[in-house]
Amino acid sequence: MGHAIVMDMTMSDADHELRVDAKDIGWALAGSRAVQSSLVNEYLAYLSSRRYSPRTVRAYAYDLLHFCRWLDSVDTPLDAVSVDTLLSFLTECQETVLPHQLGANVIDLRSHRSTGYAPATVNRRLAAVSGLFTFRGMRDPSALNPVPRGCFLHATLDELGQFAV
Repeated sequence: MGHAIVMDMTMSDADHELRVDAKDIGWALAGSRAVQSSLVNEYLAYLSSRRYSPRTVRAYAYDLLHFCRWLDSVDTPLDAVSVDTLLSFLTECQETVLPHQLGANVIDLRSHRSTGYAPATVNRRLAAVSGLFTFRGMRDPSALNPVPRGCFLHATLDELGQFAV
């Protein structure tokens, strides 16, 4: 432990100011922009203290890193995330053309997708983000959770008709 593991994504060097580091207690976001991610690090420490699998905590750390980098790219602070912000993030996850994907007009025969992350990846990212905002709500009951739940979730997704996660 104690060594840095940097997520390799197709982003500028400025984006790498935020990275995931292995710490003695688990995983944490680090770098010059990590101060803005203190809630994320508190959440990751909470997961470790609750004895979540180290692999789950690591996966959530990378999922939340991706989310925080995306928030930076759309100039949205973590405390200003809304339902619309989350739906835009999900759209980005589903429509991003990854390096091994050829684009919208070519379907991979194994994954049956032309763009975007696998549904399991998108679902895990949503679980990480949902858990983060639930954790924030535990610490501050007055903070609104932007993650839609129950009937509201289904109504929102049905209206948009674009998410099949």
